[in-house]
Amino acid sequence: ADSSAFEKNSALVPSSGINAEYGDTTQHCSLPNIFVNMLLAAFSVLLVGTYAAAVEFSAYKPDAPVIIAEYSHSAQISIDPANVPEGTVSVYLQAMEIADLTGNIEGVGYVFGYNAAVPTFYYPQLDEGKFFEYRVRFGNGESYSDFSDQSGYSHADASRIELEEIARSWVEAKEFCVLNGKHLASINSQKLNDKIEALLSEQGGENAWIGLYDDHYNDDSASTTWKWIDGSKFKFDNFEKGASVEASTLDSSAVAINNMGEWETHSPDEKKVFFCIGTKQSPSQRPKNLLEVSW
Repeated sequence: ADSSAFEKNSALVPSSGINAEYGDTTQHCSLPNIFVNMLLAAFSVLLVGTYAAAVEFSAYKPDAPVIIAEYSHSAQISIDPANVPEGTVSVYLQAMEIADLTGNIEGVGYVFGYNAAVPTFYYPQLDEGKFFEYRVRFGNGESYSDFSDQSGYSHADASRIELEEIARSWVEAKEFCVLNGKHLASINSQKLNDKIEALLSEQGGENAWIGLYDDHYNDDSASTTWKWIDGSKFKFDNFEKGASVEASTLDSSAVAINNMGEWETHSPDEKKVFFCIGTKQSPSQRPKNLLEVSW
């Protein structure tokens, strides 16, 4: 009886130790596998999070920097620490020269270390007598954010643009500017147009000569070719409605800017105040056409 009972009970137990051992082995191996899978899952989450953070940083667009002060060859630029993303270790500032004869020129820029306690930077080596705008982006040691929009403009010489308040004809105004190391203002951007408009309005002026004229003022051509007195490319205009733009005559061959920023066509013989603008060139280096136009 004991023997049969043992045999019955033994039927409930594996007849070989191999299955039991295999079962144990399977159980012991499952723990490392689970641990490895957990590590892989955690690593994947970390990678995804790191990638998302990198994408988020590179897509971040800062606010434009603020010009605090300007000097003869440098400018003091400020950023708002509240606008700086977490992880920032460097600040990249880039200046763009505006109203240049060859168009707007972006400089190489400078990289500064970032310290939230000192959010101002001195941008060096600016050309005297030029206008500049600035933009910024941040670095975290691995990537850079997007660039900000351009700041307002500054200029390395506050006296670069001058409103001469003794009224002269267009030719007299042109010659006066040249004799004083400048030329009648060429306006190649909306920002510079706004600047000159503001200066005219501050002085209570109605309109003032600028350096734009019709190259066909003294021939029989039916066409009109507008040229800047300094030879810069004619790529921007702001003529008022009704101005003689397409077919000017001698009586409408010179241009003045009014206190609304619009350009008017006039006879060059009219007497008006005028804007002279500085240049880095010496008189002997200036384009010859500065003195060639006469009526």
